[in-house]
Amino acid sequence: MITALRAILLVLAGMLASLLGPSPAASADAYPNQVVRIVVPFSAGSITDGLARILADKLAELWKQQVIVENRPGLPGTTGVAKSPPDATR
Repeated sequence: MITALRAILLVLAGMLASLLGPSPAASADAYPNQVVRIVVPFSAGSITDGLARILADKLAELWKQQVIVENRPGLPGTTGVAKSPPDATR
């Protein structure tokens, strides 16, 4: 139970940190300029998945960009992100 709560808090802290980054007005390009993927290391239907989907809806509204939640259960920590394909270059 504590591990799941800790994971939820870490996910929310990371998402909050990304929102507090530089504002779109400060950069020359609109951010984000492509589809955003949130990788959740738990199965669909979990509490973490539900929170990620709520956040994805709000971010899609705010950024006017598609935000996708990817569930990759069984992958520890950042392994799921490390194995993701790289972003396309400009």
